[in-house]
Amino acid sequence: MKKKKFAALAVAASLLVVPGLAACGSSDGKIVVWCEASGADKAVMDSFVEYFNKNNDLGYEMTYKIQDSVTASLNSAAMGGSAPDLVIWPRWETITKKKLVHDLSAKVEASTVIDLADYNEAARRELEIGNAVYGIPTDLDAWGLWCNMDLMQESQIPATWDELKASTAALTSGSGSDQIVGLDAYNLRGQFYSFMLSAGGTLVNNTTTPPTMNIDTSDKSSKSYKDAESVMNLFIDLMTETGCPADYHTDDKFIEGKVAMKFGPSNYNSTIAALKGSPMNMKFVGYPAKSATEGAVTGMLGGYSLAIPKTKNLDKGFSVIEWWMTDANLQKYCELYSLLPAKTSLQNAEFVQNSEILTTMKEMLPACDVRPIAKGYSNVETTWIFSTIDALREYIRGGSGTIKNAENALEQIKREGDSQFQLEAIM
Repeated sequence: MKKKKFAALAVAASLLVVPGLAACGSSDGKIVVWCEASGADKAVMDSFVEYFNKNNDLGYEMTYKIQDSVTASLNSAAMGGSAPDLVIWPRWETITKKKLVHDLSAKVEASTVIDLADYNEAARRELEIGNAVYGIPTDLDAWGLWCNMDLMQESQIPATWDELKASTAALTSGSGSDQIVGLDAYNLRGQFYSFMLSAGGTLVNNTTTPPTMNIDTSDKSSKSYKDAESVMNLFIDLMTETGCPADYHTDDKFIEGKVAMKFGPSNYNSTIAALKGSPMNMKFVGYPAKSATEGAVTGMLGGYSLAIPKTKNLDKGFSVIEWWMTDANLQKYCELYSLLPAKTSLQNAEFVQNSEILTTMKEMLPACDVRPIAKGYSNVETTWIFSTIDALREYIRGGSGTIKNAENALEQIKREGDSQFQLEAIM
């Protein structure tokens, strides 16, 4: 769920002393969990804590600590011995950060609780590198488009790129304090890969060592370049239409009714309800397809998993993972968090069927995919794709900078992305 941001869950539970606790790898009966959390997560944590207290018989007391970045904090803690026993792990960083967490494959093979064939295949791909398994997926969180239905009609919900441009233009009006924008165009910085999916394009070439950006800037008539160029030109049209006013990417502006459409995770409505104090009249849909005949309505599939830091006891952490991944406990976790379970059999649960958002997401799943599983891609995206699109936005907003058009942007993403992949390969 990157980060994303992506939102996640932490757990705490009361102490229940049982015989043989030391054999589980702990003499004090405590388990420490690290997670990334924001928005409405605190209320979810409290509810799941209560559930854990009433239903676990492991004999552990869990405490949690919220981190801005679990992987960054874990990397620092590994040298100082202060790592937690369990982490709620951002799956998309596994390929680059797998040295930080245990290989669980032997434990999974022996488990009578966990069968990886029961879980969403795309989510598993982010955790299974080579013959090793670095975590168990808990939930699925597909990013899509949130529509403020107090500002727009059902007929204005876009299903194609042309409809997205038309709705953005129709819903953008006013100036100064009365300005309303049809789309949070600032947030396009994190949507490049998702729109490549909706165009039917492939962003990263994984067949090379190291990987490369699949944008052939030497042949502007190639499919790889045309796919990427079409996305960048769409972004330019959307940024130009809205003017990208400062601060219009914040949650406050969306809550105030100054932004009609905004990209976000499938549980973004929970964050908005917590910030506003009451729900908004919102609708969640997938990223529009390139056209009625090209691409597909899709979403970028995120989410989290449970993993055990390399410096901590494997038996201890895995006993908690097995408890967590039993059907009743995993369903409770996902229901409290309003997320689609990563275990496919639980996707027919009543709480999913009763949620318009989760049923929409379930329908989107066949077209959704995770980020490219290539060592270094997380840094390519957050360092070079973000900064390039930021620079393009600032040129459109104020006319300054060297990234002036799609060609400039794609050349920088290709050049710096390939260099980043090369750097990651030797690190």
